[in-house]
Amino acid sequence: MSLLPKLSRLIVELSRRRVIRAAGVYLVTLWLLAQGVADIFPAFGLPDWSVRSFVGVGLLLLPAVIALAWRYDITPEGLVPDYGLDDTQSTLTDVGDSGIIAVSWTDWQAGRQTRRFDSEFTVGRAPENVIHLEDKRVSRQHARFYLDHGHWWVEDLGSANGTFVDGERIQRRRLEGAAVVRLHRQGPKLMVDVRTPGLSDSSIG
Repeated sequence: MSLLPKLSRLIVELSRRRVIRAAGVYLVTLWLLAQGVADIFPAFGLPDWSVRSFVGVGLLLLPAVIALAWRYDITPEGLVPDYGLDDTQSTLTDVGDSGIIAVSWTDWQAGRQTRRFDSEFTVGRAPENVIHLEDKRVSRQHARFYLDHGHWWVEDLGSANGTFVDGERIQRRRLEGAAVVRLHRQGPKLMVDVRTPGLSDSSIG
């Protein structure tokens, strides 16, 4: 039975990384090219087996396409590494403190980082942000996270490329439980996990 949750998580991750879509698009493209090749190759005097070889090589390249789709996001700026969830989700759900928000993200210099906050903080490209992200898709003051009447909220600060919560562009959104916040639709990811406010007033951030 323990295999089912792992399989379910794998399917979710394949979908999130658009691996299934990439493989489907590649196979459809290969099929269309094969139709054209079947007409063109004989016109140039190439043998019948050359068409089969073309299709065979295309199928052999499918694992490479899947690997690239798993590893990278295709964005207008080109290929961008997708670091995925890895162990982040388990790291966040292990956080037992109440009244905080746990945030995990990837810094190009420091690598994977996880911090916990119990008061307002901002995210952006400017160095003065608590979470500073050097990415041209991120605005200088991109978004802020804050507590309001015991609930955590994320608010876009008029960024150029938008703030997205679980794939949906938002201006302001209440956060509950685990969520993925992205700065730009294909930009840096913040894995967040909200804990219900408790009695502790200690500063965590």
